[in-house]
Amino acid sequence: SARLLDDHSVLSISTDPYSLPVHYALSLPGTVASSATALDLAFDLNGVRAEWRSASRAQGSWEGWLPHLDASVNASFLANSFPYTDLMRQVQTLGRLRYRGQFALPSGQITLSLERSAPFTLMIDDQSRTASRSNGLYQVAVRINSEGKAKRFQLEHETAPGIAIGTRCSYQNAGDPTVRPIPLAWFQVPWASAYTPLRMPEGKGPEFAGSDWLRGKNLFTSERLKCSSCHRIRGEGASLAPDLSNLSHRDAASVLRDIREPNLAINPDFVAYKVVLSGGEELNGFVRAQNEQQLRVQLADGKERTVARSSLQNLEASSLSLMPTGLLDGLGESETRDLLFFLLNPPPAADPEKRPIRSRADIEQVLPRKPLSKPPDQNIKPLKITLVGSRQDHPEGEHDYPQWQLSWVNLLEKAPGVTVSKAWLWPTAEQLSQSDVLVFYFWNHDWSPQKYRALDVYLDRGGGIVLLHSACIADKDPELLAERIGLAAQPVRSKYRHGALDLKITVRDHPIVEGLETIHFVDETYWPLIGDVSRVKVLATAEEEGKPWPMLWTFQKGIGRVFGSVLGHYTWTQEDPLFQLIALRAVAWAASEPSDRFEALIRARLAE
Repeated sequence: SARLLDDHSVLSISTDPYSLPVHYALSLPGTVASSATALDLAFDLNGVRAEWRSASRAQGSWEGWLPHLDASVNASFLANSFPYTDLMRQVQTLGRLRYRGQFALPSGQITLSLERSAPFTLMIDDQSRTASRSNGLYQVAVRINSEGKAKRFQLEHETAPGIAIGTRCSYQNAGDPTVRPIPLAWFQVPWASAYTPLRMPEGKGPEFAGSDWLRGKNLFTSERLKCSSCHRIRGEGASLAPDLSNLSHRDAASVLRDIREPNLAINPDFVAYKVVLSGGEELNGFVRAQNEQQLRVQLADGKERTVARSSLQNLEASSLSLMPTGLLDGLGESETRDLLFFLLNPPPAADPEKRPIRSRADIEQVLPRKPLSKPPDQNIKPLKITLVGSRQDHPEGEHDYPQWQLSWVNLLEKAPGVTVSKAWLWPTAEQLSQSDVLVFYFWNHDWSPQKYRALDVYLDRGGGIVLLHSACIADKDPELLAERIGLAAQPVRSKYRHGALDLKITVRDHPIVEGLETIHFVDETYWPLIGDVSRVKVLATAEEEGKPWPMLWTFQKGIGRVFGSVLGHYTWTQEDPLFQLIALRAVAWAASEPSDRFEALIRARLAE
């Protein structure tokens, strides 16, 4: 749970209790401005527990966490914190302040020194020491041979008006007289359990010279590693484990460490639990929801199971990640670099200099020389076309759905007999009932039973649908989308590539691709698509991994017509006159109109 404290300057977040002294990451959904992107909040069990009790019960008390024993360190971190300001006000009255925690010291002999201007007592493990006065300060020096084990401590002193609570902390190593401040990481909260970290591999972070992003992506999605079966990255993959989209803000060495030693840092949203039922059955997975009656457990295979509390014999959090160790053992050094290069870097942008520039002759060559089937303004059937988009979800020049809507409204409004409207995320009930053609261009993350029913009703009445690029994606159950549109992509099961491709026309006599042959594009491909290819008419393919894959297709569901295009990732493709010719012909075909109904718009572009 989360709540803002009284002055609205501090966000207080409550989690399940964690005792393992490792680094955690808490995903805060929708915290990036104007985006649904989650922010990973890092936290650990470093710090000390502070408790203040008034000498007079009427004055109250204070309990909370501080990052350090040293008051100057605390002030630098918490100067604008409402709870810390409240503590500073309280300790100016008569009372007693107690700090509790553990010293997580490195192996070897260390001397800890603490001093303040007023008396105090320090207890380490079971040995208590009272500070002695020297040169106007009260001091305690403790020599510790830690052997790498944490030492419990408690420091107490009185509080009163005009007495500073500041405690200065330092240490010296054996044989080294240099006085150093105690690092933050040496303080652990009292409830942190004993933990011996796994040894980190030696060496610096990998160099990426010669690394291949696509090879890394193929490793990520491969059956060999199966990373995408659990993790999502940049909107693609499963959600059984933490989203990796924020790894671009991490350094390669720390990411490599997390892969090699998955138990070093555990995201609290993905702490595994061992659930033992009264009949002896054991379940391992994540507790996704719970109340007084039941638990909802997400198992390692992605399935969910609801367990009644009355059937529970034991519920125990695991200190180990479900991610397997040794994941990289079968990879060579270059393959490991490729995988890290993919994780830490966005897809390489296609070179705009390599995109095809169409000449007027290129366009005129494919436009039929026969007269239009219907001269402009002569017996034109009125058409209502709805353009369905959303906010842009990729960098500039990619998936720019708002710009596409604006451009297509301006384009289609020039066609006689056409009424164009826009929809955001989903057509309105009126648009569904009145539109002749719905043109979708956006990544719909919310294909629901209600939306599928709406498509069924729309197609049953003879409505037409055109889907461009990401509109063909279903995050889950892509078979349900493929039932309505013929073929669909899905982030876990479909691959993708940005770059040059040759679109090969496979059906020469279809009105959408009439006069076209092989066309060169620089765009994005998806493969394989989910659905029964025998139920669709594949109009064009592109080759990936040595095989041709459908890129353009038509599908009929009853009397409703559907056209799908994998291409359309880049704005330059959306503005390519040959791609526009295909898309406009598809709109006309979906409306059961002559395919050349909108070709005058392309001819007008040539005249300009």
